[in-house]
Amino acid sequence: MNKFLLCLLLIGLSSTLFAQKIIALDKPGKVKRIRYYQGDIIHLMNDEGRIYKGEIQEIKDSSFIVNNDELFLYEIIYIRNTQGKNGWFFLTNLFIKSGLAYHIAFNGNRLLQGEYDKIASAETAIVTSSALLGAIISYQIATRRYRLNKYRTLKIINLEI
Repeated sequence: MNKFLLCLLLIGLSSTLFAQKIIALDKPGKVKRIRYYQGDIIHLMNDEGRIYKGEIQEIKDSSFIVNNDELFLYEIIYIRNTQGKNGWFFLTNLFIKSGLAYHIAFNGNRLLQGEYDKIASAETAIVTSSALLGAIISYQIATRRYRLNKYRTLKIINLEI
């Protein structure tokens, strides 16, 4: 009786197992592989210069479908990192909000005090533009573009169980 229940349990659990394919960007560095699963957002450009940004709808053996267009691996020139990097996005938002808050607070205070000649001062412009430049740099780091070559390869990995 116990063997029958064990076999029934194994058959029931094995129906939930499925084959899965992922798109992997192999690269040198600390994080060696960036993985894209079906349903993930991907941003890339093909050899014709067309930019694709959207959800991965299906992954096949040597191609995948984004925005109802089938893209083969050999057609792709570069891919942008859309995975993780929450720290850089936090830093981007922090730079934007702090730069704008500084600009609004100091210029609003000077406007209320009647110091109209100091509203667009060089100090305020330098601090605000520095914060916005920091936001641009941290956003570029968070969404880095990887050009595919012999060191950075894009491949489809079949994870069958």
